[in-house]
Formats: sequence, C-alpha cells, structure tokens
Amino acid sequence: MTILGRRCAAALATAGLVVAAVAGCGGSNTSKGAGGKTLTLAAAADAASLDPAKTAGGNMLAYLQPLYDALTTVNPDQSVGPGLATAWTYTDPERRHLRMTLREGVVFSDGTAFDASVVKQNLDRMAASNGPSSFAVATVAGVTVNSPTEVELALKTPIRRCCSTSAWSPG
Repeated sequence: MTILGRRCAAALATAGLVVAAVAGCGGSNTSKGAGGKTLTLAAAADAASLDPAKTAGGNMLAYLQPLYDALTTVNPDQSVGPGLATAWTYTDPERRHLRMTLREGVVFSDGTAFDASVVKQNLDRMAASNGPSSFAVATVAGVTVNSPTEVELALKTPIRRCCSTSAWSPG
C-alpha cells in the first residue's frame, strides 16, 4: 500500500474512532472458565482512566479495546474494514461529507440500543474533551443524525482521493 493509501485508510479509520462504550459494566464474576483454569494477563502500565476521552492509545489499548467498539477497523493490510459502521460513502465530490450506515441490533450491556444519536454524542464529547485522543476527531466539523442507522460526518478539510474507491460496502 502506498503512503497516500495509508493516509486515506488512516483518515477514514480516524473518522470512525472511539464511538461506543459498553454501558452498565459492573458486578463481578468469580467463576472460573472452562475446566477451572484461569488466564492471567500482564500489561506494561496501569490504566489511568477507562474513559477514551481522557486516555491515549498505546499501552492503554489493552484496556480500552475490550470495552469499546469503533465505527471502522484497520485490517492488517492497512485497508479499512467495517466495525459498527457497515458501509460508508462520500456524498460530495470534494469528499467533505462522509455518510455511514450503522450496524443494526447492537445493544449495550444495560440493554440500551446503539444508534446514530450515540455516535453523535460520543464524537461530540471526544472533540470537546481536548484529551490526549481528541486528535482522532480533529478533522470532524460536525455530525448529523440522518436516521437511527445513518450518520453523516462533515469534515473540516476534504479528503484527497487516495483510496481505490469512494465507498465501501460488504460483498
């Protein structure tokens, strides 16, 4: 993949970063897994916070990734794949408006439904936080909820045509 291709993948993945938190975490489970075995993991550093608006990536990803989902993922080949967004496309030739279709049937652990209003709330909160990860949404000028399953991101600067296609959809 070229540098330009990586930048496009990074820009699209950044637009979809840090979206949905698992709500209602609590309680404890002291039962052991299958066969009574315990898995112990080590981490390079303790988590300062489990709030992605207050935490940077790096070593903290080991704590954040099991708790949060993103709109898009970056595949091992640096291409962008689906996450909570199942399809996306630029709606203008300048590539300043990115429309995303959201996965249906997703619920938080407390039973609350995941929808476009949650995406808007989380992206707006991340931008307003000025935390160490707020750079991830620095190019987003605004978020519009078109329907419960569709959100549109207005970008501050156009994304250069660097990807092989302007849209992604499964199949």
